[in-house]
Amino acid sequence: GQRRKSSSWARRARMKGIVDTGATLHLLKDESTPELIDSVESNKPVTGFSGNMSQRVAREGYQHMHFYDPQNAKKRGVTLKLPVSTMKNIEDNIFSASKLVKGMRFKCNLRPDPLEGQEPCPDDWEGFFKVQGGVLHRIPIHYDADERMWHMYYGVGVSPSDAVRDGKLNHRTGCDTSILV
Repeated sequence: GQRRKSSSWARRARMKGIVDTGATLHLLKDESTPELIDSVESNKPVTGFSGNMSQRVAREGYQHMHFYDPQNAKKRGVTLKLPVSTMKNIEDNIFSASKLVKGMRFKCNLRPDPLEGQEPCPDDWEGFFKVQGGVLHRIPIHYDADERMWHMYYGVGVSPSDAVRDGKLNHRTGCDTSILV
């Protein structure tokens, strides 16, 4: 496989993607994906977004990604090596909930908003989680009421440590991490 570098590697904008229960693959903007591991060109068709339009995947490969909670630096992050596809000219990076739940055995926890006048409970955590080797691994997700979507925040790299470093830079503070392979 090939590795390729993108001029966007130096970007410091916070990277995020939407959680999509209908997506069958993790789909990233081609121009925002610095390097893919074992990258191959692809022309796999993708449909079901923006109406019935169809586009083709540009590349397929793997990416080390460190997911973190942008609202809480003390929470542990999780680093995963995910199979990803890239596509040109898409608006959002997309993470497949079905790949995480059915393919990687994560559970998903979503909560309703508290009733008017009530404060959120401390256990109103939302995200993907699983216990592996006796350790709880959590991928936090955050709901955007304006967009009516859940988002995942992450850093990327060619190695787990590069992804953690990028996630910390995106997060702007250090946080505890766990690496899951």
